[in-house]
Amino acid sequence: MTSLIAGCSYQVGVVTHTFPQLSMSGSYVYTTKQAQHLQAILSLLSYFDTLCEDKQLEYVICGNTLLGALRHDGFIPWLDYVTVEMRDTEIERLHRTCKGLAEIKQTRSGCIFRVKGVTLEVLAVTTCPHTELRIYTDPALTQQYPNYRNSYTDIHPRRRAVFENISLWMPQESELLCRRLFGATCFTTAVLPSRSRGLFR
Repeated sequence: MTSLIAGCSYQVGVVTHTFPQLSMSGSYVYTTKQAQHLQAILSLLSYFDTLCEDKQLEYVICGNTLLGALRHDGFIPWLDYVTVEMRDTEIERLHRTCKGLAEIKQTRSGCIFRVKGVTLEVLAVTTCPHTELRIYTDPALTQQYPNYRNSYTDIHPRRRAVFENISLWMPQESELLCRRLFGATCFTTAVLPSRSRGLFR
């Protein structure tokens, strides 16, 4: 177990991290169980990326996963889930082309991509007619995160970035998107989770 404070070391798989200097809303103890869970998610992310490249499907990491990539070079250590975004048309193709390769369950907000009990949440975005504005297809998500209405140019072009020890796609303007969603201090301030899952950072 490791109490996460500035300068301490913690590990995800083969990658050793040094916890950054952050103003935090509380304390968090990083456990071996959490490290093992994150390693399982990382394996799924790598598989998902390879599958998307093979099937020519486009995605970007988003939300807390994107913030983690920029602030922690990988996972935010106290979060136990990851999210990516795909266009709603790409999710339809994911359903058609990846049957048998993973369990894919459609949800109101996009789909769940699951392999061997490990889950990846895929959020669907759509382009509004006559504009470049992209919003979540689930109105509840759009209401919950009103500042995260991405324009087409926010997500494209994409760029490759290292996440833990693998390469994933993220929006070109990732830093701007994170500040829009989490606030101007998101790279220097951390909000620790409560018992209920929400938009932590």
